[in-house]
Order: sequence, then C-alpha cells, then structure tokens
Amino acid sequence: MKYTVVWEKVAEDRLAELWNTALDQAALSAASNAIDRFLANDADRKGRPLNGDRFLTVSPLTVVFAVYPDDCLVRVWQVYLTS
Repeated sequence: MKYTVVWEKVAEDRLAELWNTALDQAALSAASNAIDRFLANDADRKGRPLNGDRFLTVSPLTVVFAVYPDDCLVRVWQVYLTS
C-alpha cells in the first residue's frame, strides 16, 4: 500500500537542528530521503513497534512514526541521531 509521509513540525525542526550541526550533512540528507522512500510503501510493515507507534533506523537517523492505514498516511513524530 502507498502512503503519504508527513513529518510533524517538531520532527522537521529537530532534523534541521541535527543537519545544521552535522559533520556529514550529506549522510543526514540521504538518510532522511531514504526514510521517506521506505515509509511511502507498506509503512505498516516497516520498522519495529514502540508503545503504539513504530521506529525505524536508517543510519545515522532513527525516527518514531505512526501509521494510519485508513488515511494512507504516515506521521513522523520524532527524529534522533543514531549513536
């Protein structure tokens, strides 16, 4: 199933902070673009469960997201730098 991927403002802001301070900005851009591509298809099967949401790591980023199958929508709630 195809999904629309939406990054919530708090996640977008955090990604911008991470990008602005990153030593390898290209790696963060590539990871965020890969996350968008991965979650756009069969998001309900991607990542692992986490307290009712799901998480996915594409190094160097980890995102927490929710899937809304009835709306064909994915909302990315949080993003972290993977250590």
